[in-house]
Amino acid sequence: MRIFIYSIVVWIFQLFLLPISNAQNSLKLQNDSVTYNLNPYLKMLKDDSRSLSITQIQSPVFQNRFVSHPSFSLGFSQAGYWLRFTILSPPDKNWILSIHNPLLVHARLYIPQGDSGFQVQELGSQTTKLYSYKYPIFSIKPQSATPQTYYLYVWGDGPLDLPVLIESETFFQKKDHSEQFWQGIFYGILFVMAIYNFILYVFLRDLSYLYYVLYLILIAFFLLSLSGYGNEWLWSSPSWWSDRAVFITGNLTAIMIVIFCLQFLHLRKTLPTWYNVGRYFIIITLVEIILGAFLPDLSLNMLLLTITAAIFVIIILSISIKSYQKGNLSAGYLLLAWTVMLISVGIAVLNAFGLIPSNTFTLKSLQIGSVTDVILISLALVDRIHSIQMQKIQIEQEKNNAERNQKVKEEVLATMSHEIRTPLNAVIGFAKLLEKTNTTQTQSDYIRHIHESAENLLVLINDILDLSKINAGKVTFEQVEINLQECVRHLFETLQFQVTEKKLEMKADIQEDVPTLFLGDPVRLNQILLNLLSNAVKFTPKGSVTLRIRTLKLEKQQIALLFEVEDTGIGIPANRLSSIFEGFTQASDQTTRMYGGTGLGLAIVKQLVEMQGGNIAVKSHPGIGSVFSVALPFYRVYSVTEKNETVPASFPETPLVLLIIDDNPLNRLIAQSTVHNASSNAKAELAGSGQEGIELLKKTEYHAVLIDLQMPDMDGYEVARHIRTHLPDKQHIPLIAMTASLDDRDHEQALAAGMHDIVTKPFEAGVLFKKIFKLRANLQNPGN
Repeated sequence: MRIFIYSIVVWIFQLFLLPISNAQNSLKLQNDSVTYNLNPYLKMLKDDSRSLSITQIQSPVFQNRFVSHPSFSLGFSQAGYWLRFTILSPPDKNWILSIHNPLLVHARLYIPQGDSGFQVQELGSQTTKLYSYKYPIFSIKPQSATPQTYYLYVWGDGPLDLPVLIESETFFQKKDHSEQFWQGIFYGILFVMAIYNFILYVFLRDLSYLYYVLYLILIAFFLLSLSGYGNEWLWSSPSWWSDRAVFITGNLTAIMIVIFCLQFLHLRKTLPTWYNVGRYFIIITLVEIILGAFLPDLSLNMLLLTITAAIFVIIILSISIKSYQKGNLSAGYLLLAWTVMLISVGIAVLNAFGLIPSNTFTLKSLQIGSVTDVILISLALVDRIHSIQMQKIQIEQEKNNAERNQKVKEEVLATMSHEIRTPLNAVIGFAKLLEKTNTTQTQSDYIRHIHESAENLLVLINDILDLSKINAGKVTFEQVEINLQECVRHLFETLQFQVTEKKLEMKADIQEDVPTLFLGDPVRLNQILLNLLSNAVKFTPKGSVTLRIRTLKLEKQQIALLFEVEDTGIGIPANRLSSIFEGFTQASDQTTRMYGGTGLGLAIVKQLVEMQGGNIAVKSHPGIGSVFSVALPFYRVYSVTEKNETVPASFPETPLVLLIIDDNPLNRLIAQSTVHNASSNAKAELAGSGQEGIELLKKTEYHAVLIDLQMPDMDGYEVARHIRTHLPDKQHIPLIAMTASLDDRDHEQALAAGMHDIVTKPFEAGVLFKKIFKLRANLQNPGN
């Protein structure tokens, strides 16, 4: 039935579209440098049963049945065909007869030998070819100068396309060498492109290039199989592989193109439906290859390959159109490539069915289309490289913009911090000074509230700055000695006022095996624990707050400690536990109004803990209390180095004269009052600008100079550099920077400019005096 339908289609197409030309009587071979087309001289006899012999067809009955055929493109047919032709040639001239159909593996040529019958040259799947060549060829050497009649018998499993040519052996070899040269260039280009794109894959790690390399390899094998060069160059024929090479390599090429499209066009994200269609096509085609590899009917393989090619072209055209409509410009190149492929496959299919005549263009349509596809896909990949480069440039620009914005943000925050902290320091400083004066109880309460509010605002500013530094990756961690007992004592002293005011019980429970000394960052440990303890105190109206410290791991070099802060406070609802460590998040919407704060503290704590390789967790029950657990790693301290230096007293016992350089009159007044009120032996002189301070320093001997960093005209850095450069007799005097900034970069710049140390506004007099005594001792005895 399949063959009958093909025959009807061929007959209708030939009836209306193809001119019918009667075969001429005989072909005269004279010119050694031309190719003769035998088709106009051929007459055909169809052998449906494939049982007729050479003796039978020579009888008058069968001789009268030989008819002309318009193109000898017979399509798929299971029948055998006898072709009769007559040639006239000079005797003993060597000619090559060729059938330009690499897929034809069953052919037999009957060469007349006078009265002795015929010499038979045969090739087929059950015999050995006389010549190893890409398509069937036969050698003819006429024995007589008179016209001689030859018979060619063919049958096949695939499309019977029979362009029969004849040419001199010398001219055939010359033309074959020329064609092989160009074929070598073509396959060499494919090889070079495969190597080039593989190198691109190695550097770019883009699977699209790897799939394109595999496509180039498969299309090369497909074209070698289709053209017959595979039989001539690479594998023996006839064989199991040579009979199925076109079918297998053609299907694998279609699979690889679909895989390439899925990856190259990002279909998993952009077109998930078509992505699934492509996957199903790949699976079905793989099953088809497995089944077709063992089917005995090879004509069915060719039919399956034709159907697969049609479905394949529809899928890749649809994918490319949809991707191009979604704005993927590279899909435009693919769309052109698949359109060319559709045309070339269509021509090949029509030629295989015998619906169009065979010629150089139709026979090489797939090769021409493949070359065009390779060029267009290469252009698409070049466009991809350009897109990747543009994306890198865009990413780099975005990165630079982000860094620039981050820098601007940091500068704005630093400026804001300085501008806010300056008046805030004045508020805190004056509140401290007022606390030491004679006031009524009501005034003391007011002063205390002012002081608490200012401290809360200061904590908020510090939290925002800390969070900004963490997000910018500017936080670093030290590995210095930590005294756990000192750390806990300092924490409890800091919170003593709030604990006493709320009448809470505050306890420390430290396991016996916890080392007293270990290496870590004491500032960050203090910040983490102070935040958790202050939160516990804030949200505990009555009861207790407990700090427990346990050993999780105790090894030769490392230890891991567990810090637990337990309170009997208001607790946290279960639906808020998962978000409690997010920024600006609190236990309930009313928490901020009732207890204050912004929710930044826990977010900062979580990030600081995780940046040190630890983890934090919380358990809580509303109305009962909460337990915050922090696990942190530290390094062990093997021995305690004895320190020869003695810590001086915090307050001077002999007269101490300081120079304070600050452009803000309030800050000068607070600093001077802080020094004077701390000790009767301490005195501070004031300068309102950097230049004024330098002039005073030239005239008077001071025990230390305090310099504000942010001043107009001549800032603190310039003042320090000027003193170090132009006042050699003042090198023994400690220069201490005063700043409201917590930015480490400001501190580093101050030290680089020649400062010896830094105090943060508002400073404590005892801390300042301690720094001065230590610095003076080091400067006067530099060898110690």
